[in-house]
Amino acid sequence: LITYPETLQVIEFDSGELLLLAVKVVTDSKMAGQPISKIRELVPEAKVQIISAGKPGKKQVTKLKGDSKIEAGFEVSFLTTRNAAFNVIQTFRSKTRKSDRVMIAGGGSLGLQLARALDDSETLQGNPYNIKILESNMARCQYLSQHLSSSVLVLNVDMTDETLFINEGIANTDVFVAVTNDDEDNFMSCLLAKKLGAHRTITIINRVNYIDLVEETNIDIAFSPTEATLSELLKHIRQGDVVSAHALRRGGEILELVAHGTQKTSDIIGKKMNELNLSGEAKAVAIIRKTRTSEQVYMSYEDVTIEDGDHVIIFVANHSDIPKVEKKFTPKVNFF
Repeated sequence: LITYPETLQVIEFDSGELLLLAVKVVTDSKMAGQPISKIRELVPEAKVQIISAGKPGKKQVTKLKGDSKIEAGFEVSFLTTRNAAFNVIQTFRSKTRKSDRVMIAGGGSLGLQLARALDDSETLQGNPYNIKILESNMARCQYLSQHLSSSVLVLNVDMTDETLFINEGIANTDVFVAVTNDDEDNFMSCLLAKKLGAHRTITIINRVNYIDLVEETNIDIAFSPTEATLSELLKHIRQGDVVSAHALRRGGEILELVAHGTQKTSDIIGKKMNELNLSGEAKAVAIIRKTRTSEQVYMSYEDVTIEDGDHVIIFVANHSDIPKVEKKFTPKVNFF
C-alpha cells in the first residue's frame, strides 16, 4: 500500500509479476466517465484488466461489460503487471503523489518490521524512504534505535500530541501508518494526522467491528490482521492446487489455481480462458506461465490456451460458485 501510491488494496500473485490493485477514481482522471474498454486505449503498452468496479463501501459485485462506465468516486479493482502498475494507477488518479515520507505510529513488532522493510527497499521512483517511528515507551525506543539503521528516526513521544505532529512535519508526510496494539490510539492518531495535513492515513484495527466505523471517517485505509490471516486460511481450505486465495474489498474472491493434466484428463487444458464455462459469474481473468528462464502474464482477452502447469487467476463474484470452480480444476481420475 505504501509502495503503490493511492492504492486501497494490493495483492501479489506467485512471484509478484502479476498484481491486483484497487483504487478510488477521482473526478478529473482520464478514466472518470469512460467505459471500461477505454483503459487499454489509454495505456496500450500495458497488460491490464478491470475485474470489479462500483461505489465504495458497498459489498456487492456488479457484472461488468466493455461498455460499463467507470464513474468518479467508484472503487476499481484491476489486474496488471508490476512494471505497468504506476502508469495504470495514473489513469484513475489525476495526480499520483510520491510516498517516500512515511511516519509510523507504534514501535511494536509490526512497526519494527514495517520500518525494516521500507528501509531495505526503494520507492517506485528509486528513492530511499524517509522513515520516522513514534513510540511512547522509552525502553522500546532504545531497542528500536539499536535494531534499525541510523537513517530511521525514532521519537519517544505521545502519539496524539498535536504540537509534536506539527513540529515533525506531519503536513509534509506522504503516508501516516498507525500500528499500535490499541485501536483507539490508532484511530485518534490517524484522525489527527489527517486533520494536520498527512496525505494518506492507514490504520490497523484489531477489532473487526470497528472497520465499518473507521470507513465513515476521512481515514483512507483501515484493515484488520485477521484479513491477512483469512487469505492464508482460504488457501488451505480451498480444494484443488490453490496457490493463493484472497477476499476482495468490494466482495468476491480471487483464486490462483494451478492447471494440471492433458486435454484427455482435464476440462481446462487446451482451452482459452473465455471457453472454460465456469459456474455462475466466475471467470478466468489471467494466466501466469513460467519457464526456466522467464515468466509470462496473459490476460483473458489474449489468444492463449491453458497449458499444464499454468497458474490461472479466477475471479469469483459469488462464494457459492467456488466448489464448482475447484472441481473444474481437479484432473479426472485417470490422471493419477
